[in-house]
Amino acid sequence: QELRLLEELAGDISFALDHLEKADRLFYLAYYDALTGLANRTLFLDRLSQHLARAAKDRRRLALVAMAPERLGNINDTFGRPAGDLVLKQFAERFAASVETGTDLARVTGDQIATLIDDVADESDVLLRVARWQEACFGQPFEVHGTQMRLSATTGIAMYPADGDDAASLLKNAEAALERAKTTGDEHLFYTQRMSVAVTEKLML
Repeated sequence: QELRLLEELAGDISFALDHLEKADRLFYLAYYDALTGLANRTLFLDRLSQHLARAAKDRRRLALVAMAPERLGNINDTFGRPAGDLVLKQFAERFAASVETGTDLARVTGDQIATLIDDVADESDVLLRVARWQEACFGQPFEVHGTQMRLSATTGIAMYPADGDDAASLLKNAEAALERAKTTGDEHLFYTQRMSVAVTEKLML
């Protein structure tokens, strides 16, 4: 009888552990990117909202930086999507190693990783950090199946509160600056209101 009770107890514990493991996995998939291990867009927007609330209270300026490797589409087309995934994983690892401990990083779209610079003095301070991150992430070639690839980065920057007073608009404007930088060939661009107007006009057309 004691053995039977122990077996039932063991079964209950096994079921509970399996349930907890699945719950943890579902939470991870909901808020983290499976490829890079970074936070996903949902979690990043939530954290960004918290940062903005504190910045508004303290009257501080923030910068949202979105960075993406150039020619990733060409790599996917030439070597296959797994090769592009390897580049993204190495990019994420290098970016994470180059920022201060505790800095929020997230993969917000397929090829873009975003982060936040807290308490910005001026735009030159932002550019210095961006240049340092670009060198750390893209200064060395990427290794893909025995092939070395030298890539560069494109970066879009949006400033709080000038370029948006909520998380969604600030991220959207940083991404607009990044897309504009891709078309102009600039390494990095700050968001301007004209970008938003141009996108709206193109959509209306």
